[in-house]
Amino acid sequence: MKLNLQLTTLALSFVMAFNAQTGKVPNESTQIIRKCGTVIPSQEWNDAFNKKVEEYKQNVLSGKIAVANYSIAIIFHVVAGNEAIGTYPNISQAQINSQIPVLNADFAGTGYGVANLAATAFSAVGAANSNIHFCLALKNEQGQLLAEPGIDRVNYVTKGWANPTSFGTPSSFQSFIDGTVKPGSIWDVSSYLNIWVTDCNNNVGLLGYATFPANAALVGLPGGGSSTTDGVWLLAQATGSVGNLIPQYNLGRTASHEIGHYLGLRHIGGDANNIPTGDCNASDYCNDTPPQKGGFMGGQYGQNYGSPTYPLYATGTNSCSGAPNGNMFMNIMDYSDDGYVSMFTPNQATRMQTAMATGFYRTQLTTSAGTLCVDPAVAPAPMVSMPAQVCNTAAVISTTNNTSVGNPVPTYSWSSNPSAGVTFSPSSTSTNPTISFPSAGMYTINCVATNTVGSGNSVSSVSVNVCNVGITNNSMIASYISIHPNPSNGKSSIITNFVTPQIIEVSIHTALGQFISSSKHIGVTNNVFELDLSSYSNGVYFITIANGQEKIVKRLILNK
Repeated sequence: MKLNLQLTTLALSFVMAFNAQTGKVPNESTQIIRKCGTVIPSQEWNDAFNKKVEEYKQNVLSGKIAVANYSIAIIFHVVAGNEAIGTYPNISQAQINSQIPVLNADFAGTGYGVANLAATAFSAVGAANSNIHFCLALKNEQGQLLAEPGIDRVNYVTKGWANPTSFGTPSSFQSFIDGTVKPGSIWDVSSYLNIWVTDCNNNVGLLGYATFPANAALVGLPGGGSSTTDGVWLLAQATGSVGNLIPQYNLGRTASHEIGHYLGLRHIGGDANNIPTGDCNASDYCNDTPPQKGGFMGGQYGQNYGSPTYPLYATGTNSCSGAPNGNMFMNIMDYSDDGYVSMFTPNQATRMQTAMATGFYRTQLTTSAGTLCVDPAVAPAPMVSMPAQVCNTAAVISTTNNTSVGNPVPTYSWSSNPSAGVTFSPSSTSTNPTISFPSAGMYTINCVATNTVGSGNSVSSVSVNVCNVGITNNSMIASYISIHPNPSNGKSSIITNFVTPQIIEVSIHTALGQFISSSKHIGVTNNVFELDLSSYSNGVYFITIANGQEKIVKRLILNK
């Protein structure tokens, strides 16, 4: 068994391609960060759409129109070779089906992790309900029932196309998708949201990209979709929440991000080109998202990635004026890992409503959905997030944040190991019970979700600690520490961003409290500690970091 905690100094090196984020944290040669290839729209498109947004807002305020409920039928074009169904990249129906509940929760403001907003200043903004519903297309363009609702399987060999993985750059790959795959398989863009799902070469480095809503007078301008290109492309390993998925992108948030673009949203940090690092002037045209810029957690200027903790850049050189609470890294239009994004804002919802009301290919989608839509039956995918640590002086978890998905709606059963003295209120079958612990120790909480399709479970480990005077477990130093990637394939980094030098001690325990290792480091500021747990078995590990005044416990999931 090997554990390597090597202290290295962080240096920033980032490369931009299109809107793609292709930077890597040094010493993380295999790190995967969210990469979006959506083309920045032209200024002409931008001006026209922003004008429509202002008109829409005025019409709502004057009572001429009301916020509407919209439905969008999706057809997933799964492009593969001769692989059997369910063999990557010819992904299964279950994997496609799992994407729909994620979209509906995210666009309704009830997605995974949204309860975490309560602990931030952004709770005042809130996660908005866009009033947009998604479903699988029941029929094809000829009105015939689909054998697999929402799925059009396209064999590139039969079509005489190249293997999508044969293209080694973002530009060549996107040219192939836009010039060959899309025109050769697209369905009526006024009736369906077309989503193409393929594999791609690792050197392409994209998770997805989308077209913006076209204006009637501006069809075909850069960024806006056309009748042969409109829609979304997704990497097969970042589609849905079950199946063959990249660990950081296994909650279906890539589709939520790209469909945000499809409905008129810009990246939260703006998309300005050729600006100095630290520029705060790029805009997403939403007044309720704070200005942000690149920095320690930034790849492309203005975007954050990985697993940030709140507040991120609330003070110091990486903040923008007008952003006293730091970056809104939990916004779905940022680049944070799937488990760390959870919200659209009210202003973003307004832009999406505008797109549905005025977009050239968007206005008829809901009418078509009336005859095309079907919500898939989906086995439960339990998604529970709760504090990794509590104090035994008040050993209660009041927010279990159960945002599990499934259709029909699941029932739940909660249990604890050890179980003696642990209580669930009002009952162990509640959706979001309050959990009380009798004493200090390590507890494993299991939530089992069941419906008529199947069942699943979510396991969370909670450390109930003795809270001594002088040591706080709800620590300010948490703002300056992150672990990435998490979940990990065995190798991760502890990333620190202290304003002043610190003396810190790092210790590692298993979920059962077994000690693995500890180390002490002096003069820590902007540093990276390499973590190698590749010799250990899959599971949950606890990383305790203390500076003599405060300590935090970070949960690291090992999934090799």
